Amino acid sequence: MVIKFVFFSEEYEFVKLWLAQVFSQLALNTFNFVLAIAIYESTKSNQSVSLVVISFGLAAFLFGVAAGVIVDNLDLKNVLFVTTIARFFVVLAFLFFTGSFWGTLIVAFALNAVSQFFFPAESAVIPSIVSKKNLLPANSLYTMSYYITQVIGYVGAGTLIGLVGYQISIIVLAILFLLSAFFILMVKIPKKVVPDEIQLIKINKKIQKGFKDCLVYIKGNREVQRALIYLGGSQIIVGMFVSLLPGYAVEVLNIDVNKTGLYLVGPSIIGMISAGFFLSVFGKDKNEELMMKCGVFGAAVSVLLMSLSMNVFASGLTMFVVGFFNSIIVIIGNTMLQSQTTESMRGRIYGVLQTIVTIFALVPVVLVGYLADSVGINIVLVFVSIFILLIGLLGNKRGVQLV
Repeated sequence: MVIKFVFFSEEYEFVKLWLAQVFSQLALNTFNFVLAIAIYESTKSNQSVSLVVISFGLAAFLFGVAAGVIVDNLDLKNVLFVTTIARFFVVLAFLFFTGSFWGTLIVAFALNAVSQFFFPAESAVIPSIVSKKNLLPANSLYTMSYYITQVIGYVGAGTLIGLVGYQISIIVLAILFLLSAFFILMVKIPKKVVPDEIQLIKINKKIQKGFKDCLVYIKGNREVQRALIYLGGSQIIVGMFVSLLPGYAVEVLNIDVNKTGLYLVGPSIIGMISAGFFLSVFGKDKNEELMMKCGVFGAAVSVLLMSLSMNVFASGLTMFVVGFFNSIIVIIGNTMLQSQTTESMRGRIYGVLQTIVTIFALVPVVLVGYLADSVGINIVLVFVSIFILLIGLLGNKRGVQLV
């Protein structure tokens, strides 16, 4: 259905927007992993990589909730174009900071801060250029391409660096953002009425009120709290792994850090995609509670097995399983959250989720980097496995009420 939608659809404006998304997501995912590889190669420190990962989350924490409100008061096409061009210049700026620890952190933060404004504008545009009957295949295509560009980006980052080096790789990724900006210019997006000037005081009050209302809503809904625990825990686990994988590749598997994406990240993302297909075929009308418990237990055991893996094949297979079970946690968690929230609150709750995750991820993500340098990555993976089990206990119906 998706292939037919792309090549035989009359939704020409959407296809142009989709191409813009493919180029920008490919550039963003590849560049984020290039940053992680660059910082590990220059410092040989897992903790340094963890700080880069934190800078990604910090951008979402500072701008994620506010970006949606601000974007609602701007012309969407202008937002998409300006943020894409801004990311083009940010990527080029890295040419001057490839050997600098603080320069890398600043570039990582700037790129992901700008992206916080691109994402809500992109999502808001789709219903305005796609007919209602085609919204499902359009969103399916967006989701599929999001994961596929993650695979290509993370796997291709090291390969690209190995083939042409950092300087040319950065230029190639900057060009991808330019191509994205070109397709955005080609999209005919209906104009919307925007105020002559943005009243920042009113926007700030809206943000504060929306955040408070959301917290009250979460406090009164136990099922939403459980879903947030699962989703937040899953994101923290991903942050831990991104911090550890470059070091794991070099120190445990004795392979080139540039091959981290190919042998470790790639299999995990393929596992995530496989879980999506598995649940779409076999997960209908199944007990969500049981599937979530299987996801938590499976993720914990597979991470524990990874701490025992000493060769590339076993580690790649284990990463596939980790990705598979983590994706089950994410998919079931999202289903729980969406089924328990109203449409008017859903966007704000996801914004609050990102804010909460950034706060609670700070200590564990930095800590795993520090411990990996101090006591070894395999021992840290045992602690990560225990952390996953704790997430399962907290999210259990009999768990404590956190809010």
